[in-house]
Amino acid sequence: MRKILLATTALLAVTVTGAGTAAAAPIQHALGGSRVLIDNVIGDVTVVVAPGAQGVQISATGDDRFTSLLSFSQNGDRAEIRMGDLSYNSDENLQTLRLTVTVAPGTDLAIDDLIGNAEIGDLRAPVAIDAVAGRITIGTVTTASLESSGSADIQVTEATGSLSIDTSGSGEVKVGKAGATSITISGSGDAEIGTVTGGLGIDISGSADVDVQSVNGPTAISVAGSGEIYIASGRADPFAADISGGGSVTFGGTAVNPQISSSGSADICLAAAEGTIQSDGDITISPTACKRS
Repeated sequence: MRKILLATTALLAVTVTGAGTAAAAPIQHALGGSRVLIDNVIGDVTVVVAPGAQGVQISATGDDRFTSLLSFSQNGDRAEIRMGDLSYNSDENLQTLRLTVTVAPGTDLAIDDLIGNAEIGDLRAPVAIDAVAGRITIGTVTTASLESSGSADIQVTEATGSLSIDTSGSGEVKVGKAGATSITISGSGDAEIGTVTGGLGIDISGSADVDVQSVNGPTAISVAGSGEIYIASGRADPFAADISGGGSVTFGGTAVNPQISSSGSADICLAAAEGTIQSDGDITISPTACKRS
């Protein structure tokens, strides 16, 4: 866990100009391996994916107070880039560090405890992101594990394999396409997913909104609070939803053997249903009522 001192928590979402810091000479470093870990970084990270790249090439620029905290090590086939713990206050620039890592396609990537922005190319490999604040954009990957514990916004072009989203806070996650998908949100964060090929699991506690373009596979939904879930189309086989509070679930596709449980002012709407319907609570089944205008 990061150990930092903040004058105000608002700093996690902004960048301010610092004073009294000195620019250091650029750092160049090279490691080997087919996996990369970037840990505890405060700053901006760019992961360049270059066909034919040899090993892991690292470049870092910024004020010496930040670059001096970087360390580089090799752990088996994993290249590890870490930043030591930092204390700072409201007159310092949290994004003074700029870290560039160049790897070949197929390199696994993990980023932990990031405060800052990140741009990641088409790795076509597994990616695991744990961010606190900032904006992270990612190209095409195989599997993706995305975690946000603050105000981080994460965008992924496509996860050809499984996708896992776990957020607490106010961050937003957008993914163009994904395989089997699991979404867990506590707080007010939002998720927007395109086509889900495979199963879909959604668990919301709070006021989150989740939009999914389409699903094809088993679908299980749980909402506690005022969260809203909208799935535009597809075939959910089977379909299950458990809603308590003022939340809502709208599915514009076909729910197979739906099992519904709702309490409070929950609202559940299905465009179509097949098989046996088990419902404990109110449910609307209508091809027109369950479509967004």
